[in-house]
Amino acid sequence: MILWIFESGYFLQHIAVIFQIMNISKKRSTEGIAIDTIYFFLIGSLCRFIWMWDSMLRSFFLAYVELLIGVGSLVYIIYLYNNYKMGDYLLAETKIPNYLKFPTLLTIILVLSFFFHPGSKNQYYLTLQMFVSLNIFSECIGLLPQLYLIKYSRDSGNISEYYIIFLGVARFFRLLFWCKMFLDGNSFSSLILADFLHTCLLGYFIYTFKSTNKAFTMPTFSEDNSQPRKKLF
Repeated sequence: MILWIFESGYFLQHIAVIFQIMNISKKRSTEGIAIDTIYFFLIGSLCRFIWMWDSMLRSFFLAYVELLIGVGSLVYIIYLYNNYKMGDYLLAETKIPNYLKFPTLLTIILVLSFFFHPGSKNQYYLTLQMFVSLNIFSECIGLLPQLYLIKYSRDSGNISEYYIIFLGVARFFRLLFWCKMFLDGNSFSSLILADFLHTCLLGYFIYTFKSTNKAFTMPTFSEDNSQPRKKLF
């Protein structure tokens, strides 16, 4: 049961990325998309591929399918970004500060993963479980560049509404996962705190997205998205 909850959250996150891929392919624009956030999501998926061999996931067939979809979709969206980034005027006008750039955030994530993880260190002060923390911290802290880009550019750009919605639902499943882990007597405070912070950041991300896109509505699969929405202001 707990593995199904865990994997369901990641499947929903991958669906979010796939919708963003469709949006980029359709509009041929990466406007408003922070590539550093995508890089950190990819790091999280690659770390999960490493630490899953030291967990129950190694015998769960769905984990391999999920990882294949996750890595494939993230690699493809990076490919699309490199194809269409030349027309991204929003990114050119909004300079992300050094403390939110990839090298700085990666350093912070590595330090946190070294000190806060669910494993016991060996004689070299290392453990495979550091990749668990690296996975979760990457997804959490990696959201900051995207949040900054939307907040300070005051433009939602080409970010798909489906991307936002499915990321939000994915977070709900992650919270269910931690609740089940807690009830089963397994609690890792640092990882739960990181995921809680991730949920708060995503909530603020959704709020910021909605406030910069006045025409935001819950989309339906039957609506015609070919016509651009008109903003109220």
